[in-house]
Amino acid sequence: MGLLLFVHSGPGNFAKSGQRFELFLLPLVIGAYAALKGRHIPLLQAYIVATTVLAVLWPFDDLNFQKNPVGQMIANAILLLVGVPALRRLLPLLVLLVPGLFLTQSRGAIVGAVIGVVVLLLVQGFRHRSLLARGFALAVLAVGMFALMPPELQERVTTFSAKGNSRAAWALRFRQDYYYRDAKRIISEHRWTGVGVGNYREAVSFSQVPAGDPHQVLLLQAAEGGYLLAATFVLLVVGAIVALRRMRQVDVAAAAAAVLAATVAHGMVDVYWVRGTPVLGWLLVGMACGGLALLRQRETEPA
Repeated sequence: MGLLLFVHSGPGNFAKSGQRFELFLLPLVIGAYAALKGRHIPLLQAYIVATTVLAVLWPFDDLNFQKNPVGQMIANAILLLVGVPALRRLLPLLVLLVPGLFLTQSRGAIVGAVIGVVVLLLVQGFRHRSLLARGFALAVLAVGMFALMPPELQERVTTFSAKGNSRAAWALRFRQDYYYRDAKRIISEHRWTGVGVGNYREAVSFSQVPAGDPHQVLLLQAAEGGYLLAATFVLLVVGAIVALRRMRQVDVAAAAAAVLAATVAHGMVDVYWVRGTPVLGWLLVGMACGGLALLRQRETEPA
């Protein structure tokens, strides 16, 4: 992103790039500070309680919230409850969070939650009995709650094909035919330098529904910064998850990897860099780094 500013200079591009950095660097710093001060668990507890309230209010929504960021917030809270042992007192809130996730009808958030649980197990290890028990309880609860959902909701959240006349299939087909195609055109015209971070909307050609995001994070990165920005985004995410696996002795490391993976997975079919979507994942990465620093400090202190 820094190199791109030599190609796409100007105050506007500096401001847009700074905002993009802010969405992951600032949460990293805040998360590390919270962990170093021993305040990260109360912060996560507050997040879970607030998200539970949101999940309860969502079916009666008069606030015009968008379903996808709401769904991701709820999915993140579920992953925190399963992945962070210090939050086990709030586990009963899963009874409200799981149906709340289904009721958002956000397929990306639901799939992201499933991927997050898998990442939790891979990072923490399948020998972690308490994690396995929480994961199994979550699976049983999710299956039971899904069976109680209305048939039309079940059909929507299980539709992953663009074929058919259902509303869910039409939405997928629309993205493939217009958003994805337009992004690929922009990439083919600006393969190495892109159009500049935050400049995607000015480059689109589908004027009926102008979009500032192709609803696929890798296509967005490649369109705005070329192949190199897309590759470095993958390196950023994969590198963070690999590092978190090496930090798995820290209480929030596995959950950080799970939330990060779930959010990026959702970003493969929806927006990523807007609506505060990536903030919690990078906040948790910062908390893991701060927690690791504390552990190392305690190991080097004399008895």
